[in-house]
Amino acid sequence: MYEDNPIALVMQKWQERYFGPNSYGRPIIGTIENINSFTQDMLFEHKANLYTKDNLIIVISGKILDKQAIVDQITTLFGSLPDTKKVQIPAFPKDHLPTEQSAFFDKKTEQNHMIITFPGFDGNDPQRFAANILATYVGGNMSSRLFQNIREKQGLCYYIRAANYSSQNHGQIIIRAGIDKERFDFGVGKIYEELEAIANGAMTAQDFENAIGYTEGQIQMGIETSDDMASFLGAQYLLYGKIETLDEVLAEYKKVTLEDIQAIAKTLTKDNSKLYWIQ
Repeated sequence: MYEDNPIALVMQKWQERYFGPNSYGRPIIGTIENINSFTQDMLFEHKANLYTKDNLIIVISGKILDKQAIVDQITTLFGSLPDTKKVQIPAFPKDHLPTEQSAFFDKKTEQNHMIITFPGFDGNDPQRFAANILATYVGGNMSSRLFQNIREKQGLCYYIRAANYSSQNHGQIIIRAGIDKERFDFGVGKIYEELEAIANGAMTAQDFENAIGYTEGQIQMGIETSDDMASFLGAQYLLYGKIETLDEVLAEYKKVTLEDIQAIAKTLTKDNSKLYWIQ
């Protein structure tokens, strides 16, 4: 199914190219060949190696009436797990970036689906907040610069979006689009023109206010349900060993200035990017 979905496939192929042939670059679900090689014993071994107390975080979110009853039930259900995991997280690959600036994968798709990548900030870097606001302005919604100028005004693509990804060891600012094959080179050129304008200070004070307001609103809407809140808190603790509350996160966004964002925007240059597409 992934291989038949170009939008998903280009992300998978980009990941393999960006991080290389290692645990960070390979698809999570694996390949058909290695999935077919699994045995029942291998699955039980995997469970014994990693489903352990020191490798487990349980998050309870919602209207909790009897905390002790929940703790007792968790103790009963999970108390028999092994104490220590037997498999360690692989080291993050150093110098993982591909040397060539552009590459492609031939899939015979109706459109060319592309990804432009810029270096970003890991999940511990305070600059990630400014990068998130910048990504919103660049391509985070239907009012964003790329959506309006590349899709609406020029009609060069069906979808175009930007996002800032911050993980434990790395971060990227990514721009994704599906562009008509006949106008692909022209479309990519126009995207880089917009990015050059942004790098040269196109974001105004009003653009900044709009982007930060939208970003904060999306965060607040994203944790309205109990399961969303559990994911919000649990993912932080799993990756970074600490939790920032919603109020603390919003306070960090309020510290961001237009100058902070413009400093990051200056890195959105063609020479600082990696382009990958499937065609």
